[in-house]
Amino acid sequence: MPPPKRFYPTLATVVSTDDLPEVLGFIKDGLSTMLGKIHFKDLQYSKSPKGDAAFYSLSIVSPKRLALEIPSTGIALVLNPDLTGGDSSISSFPITIEYQWKVLAYIRAFKSSSFSFQPQDIFELALMVLNLTEEQVMANFLNIFVVPANEQTTRLQQFINDVNTQYDIQIPQPQENTTLRQVVQQINAETGSYASAISFAAYIIDTDFEVTKANLRKFFRSFIPADIEAYLKDLLIPQFRATLTLSAGLEFPRSIDTGCLQNLAA
Repeated sequence: MPPPKRFYPTLATVVSTDDLPEVLGFIKDGLSTMLGKIHFKDLQYSKSPKGDAAFYSLSIVSPKRLALEIPSTGIALVLNPDLTGGDSSISSFPITIEYQWKVLAYIRAFKSSSFSFQPQDIFELALMVLNLTEEQVMANFLNIFVVPANEQTTRLQQFINDVNTQYDIQIPQPQENTTLRQVVQQINAETGSYASAISFAAYIIDTDFEVTKANLRKFFRSFIPADIEAYLKDLLIPQFRATLTLSAGLEFPRSIDTGCLQNLAA
């Protein structure tokens, strides 16, 4: 009596489309059907603590052994025989899959579909990735872009003058003990927007797109040495690597005479 066939689970038992990163959304519909039809064994996987990288190693199982018998010999050429499990009824295809999507280390809920490489998106994403506070952002604007009108005007006073003029609002002039946090709160109360967004519109945006890009690079040069667009592209473009091992083996019947071997050799 032949031994009972071994049970091999389907990928749907361990992986759902919700487990896949958002960047793979374009294949999720097809995968939801495939996962229930693909059997596997020898699964090993690891995922980085931040969720930005993962590695999977497993063998895809063909329920029916893929073999071609050599006529008149009883010898079969078997594609990917099951070397690790010794199950002669299947073919087994070892594969590895690994991916890294660096932005997930900083923003778990990042969605590539809602992101463009427009200056405002770049600015807002970079602030989140670099974990900059509103006060740090404002301090950087003061140091890089704000030019006092005269020697009696401080950078902070000039900043408030610029914002009041551009947005037609009345943020009070700072006193000697006024802090950046207080100014941030006043801007938010007066405009309903973040101080960083108001500053971006006041000092970075220009009618000339190239000037806008130059201003953006100038702002972030204080925090990262690389060009901000290149820096973010490295974070935003996912990296994938996959391998598939193919092999073949000859299967001889239990009894085979030397004549068969001689015929095969000839």
